[in-house]
Amino acid sequence: MKTQSLIPSFEDIKLHSADYVASETFKQLSSEIKAIETLANPLECDEKYLPFLAYAFKVDFWDESLSIDNKRALITKSLELHKIKGTTGAVKKVFEALNMKATIKKWFEYEGEPYHFKIDLSVEDRPITPDMIEELEKYVGLFKNVRSILDETDVIATSKGTLKICIGAISEVTEIAPYGVN
Repeated sequence: MKTQSLIPSFEDIKLHSADYVASETFKQLSSEIKAIETLANPLECDEKYLPFLAYAFKVDFWDESLSIDNKRALITKSLELHKIKGTTGAVKKVFEALNMKATIKKWFEYEGEPYHFKIDLSVEDRPITPDMIEELEKYVGLFKNVRSILDETDVIATSKGTLKICIGAISEVTEIAPYGVN
C-alpha cells in the first residue's frame, strides 16, 4: 500500500523525514493488524497459533500428530461439542470432526447390558491402527454420557481402487451309465 504525504513540499526536511518514518511504521503495523484480525478464526489463522486457540476454545483433546484440517475442525466444533456433551450426538460430532463416520448402537439395539453401547466406525482410504482405535476410544470417553459404557468399536475400512480378477476352469467329461443298466 502506497501512502502519500500531506505535508507541503516547502516544509522543513526534518518534518518530511518524520512523516516518512511514520509512514513506514504504519505499514508495519497494518501487516501485524491483519495477522491479529485472523487470530481468533481457526480456519484462517496461522498454523502456529492453533494450540493457543484450542486452549481458548476449550478443546478437550489435542494431538500435535493430527492433520492441520482436523485441528482446525476440532477448534471450530469445540463450542458446539460442549453444548451437547454427554450425548450420542456429541460422540458422532467428534468423529465427524476427524472425517470419520460413526454409527452408535445402543444396548437395546443389540441385546447388550443396560447403558452399554457399540460403535461402528466407517473409514475410507485411511489406515487405522490399534493405537488409533485406543486414542479414538479415549475421545469417546470424554464426550459420552458418564454412565454409558463402550463395549466395542468395530472398524469398517473401505478403499477405492481397481481389482483385477482372473478366473479359469478345467473340466473333464465322464460318461455314466443310467441306473440299472450294465
